Amino acid sequence: RCRVRVAPFVVRTDPGQPLRRIQLRFNSALAYDFATDLSNPPVGSHSPSAVALDFAARCGATYSVSLWAQDGDDPALALIGQTATLTCPATPRNDAIVFGDGFEAVARLD
Repeated sequence: RCRVRVAPFVVRTDPGQPLRRIQLRFNSALAYDFATDLSNPPVGSHSPSAVALDFAARCGATYSVSLWAQDGDDPALALIGQTATLTCPATPRNDAIVFGDGFEAVARLD
């Protein structure tokens, strides 16, 4: 099985603005959607807890991973980071290929 692994990351909001939502997209397809508790949203810097470190991917497939976020003064989600193109290994191996920016393509024998 191949996977894309996301390392811990921090999202910083505009000063005084609460964080509303974070999304990770792979080739524009939604992979992770996190909405904050509107009664007590984080303000300033926020590092989401790792619900899932690995996201399913197709061996040999190419992905661009983008991070989207919305804070209190944004009318919609905005692109705040994106990787270069990632290509998952063609065959499962017991290692990972690190691409930087907190992302790596992983192919593991499970």
